[in-house]
Amino acid sequence: MKIMITLFSSPLNTIGSLTRMLSAAEYYKSKGHDVFFCAGEKTITSTIRENWKYHSYPQSTLFGLPEFLSNFLKIIMRKITIRVETKQSIGSIWHLFFFTGYLRRGYLACIVKKEIDIIRTEQPDFIFTEMDPAIFIAAKITGIRLISTYASIATENSDNLLSLKALKLINSILKEHNMPCLKNVNQLISDKSIIKIIPSIPQLERAHLIPLNSYFLGNITHPVHNYAPLFRIDRRKKYIFCYPGTGSITPEKYQKILQKCMIKFPDMIAIITGVNTIHAIIQDNVILCSYINAELILPYCTVVICHGGLNTITQSLSHGV
Repeated sequence: MKIMITLFSSPLNTIGSLTRMLSAAEYYKSKGHDVFFCAGEKTITSTIRENWKYHSYPQSTLFGLPEFLSNFLKIIMRKITIRVETKQSIGSIWHLFFFTGYLRRGYLACIVKKEIDIIRTEQPDFIFTEMDPAIFIAAKITGIRLISTYASIATENSDNLLSLKALKLINSILKEHNMPCLKNVNQLISDKSIIKIIPSIPQLERAHLIPLNSYFLGNITHPVHNYAPLFRIDRRKKYIFCYPGTGSITPEKYQKILQKCMIKFPDMIAIITGVNTIHAIIQDNVILCSYINAELILPYCTVVICHGGLNTITQSLSHGV
């Protein structure tokens, strides 16, 4: 079979979606299927360029701003803190799509058209996606079978002004293709014809928001890079793994905090990733590096500090951390 994999191409350059889609691609390839990717031009990483067939389209920007302003805003946002009460949920998936520039009419309609053209040219048997809003529309228009990763937050807090804006935009595109309109935005993502793969565990999801045709698979990740560790892992030591994540607190801020804290734990080593460096920087018992495959270090960790990303949480839980 021929399988088209599309990615949510965030201008924040997050890699969580990419790791899950690479895992799916490797699985399908191992079964003898023909796989190709479709994503924003800056989401197509060197790993995809060097190992997979792909199609690219223009990358979105924050709020649809010019790229230089979007890049400046990315720097500013890492210095901003939003206070949220315990157990309080804010925003929705549609806030995310608005923030990342997908809800601009010209942009969304353009990506839908490009993906329809790719579907008609490549004629895949089905599509596997991770929350690419355009492909849900393109799949409805072309009638192609769709499989998507899913999380209960995808349909949470969807009764807001941005959801109404998204609904109006989506319906305008559907009308152009003589397709029936949706009554609410959740119909686009939770449609019962879509097979939903949940890369998590039931304990991390809201049971009442899990639709039919959903399947829990637990953690599904694939290393984005094949880099060897930039330092030697001492299996006799216990580690603290700190993965800030894109758009979260900067690694430099974590470095300042952990260097003070680690004085009290001389027998432990803290590893902070996401630092723009070619070589590992070792300062006492704190190591800074650009990237490490979490699977290599988690077996020796007692603590993980992260931004709440799904991959990091499920990977840590799978190692008992």
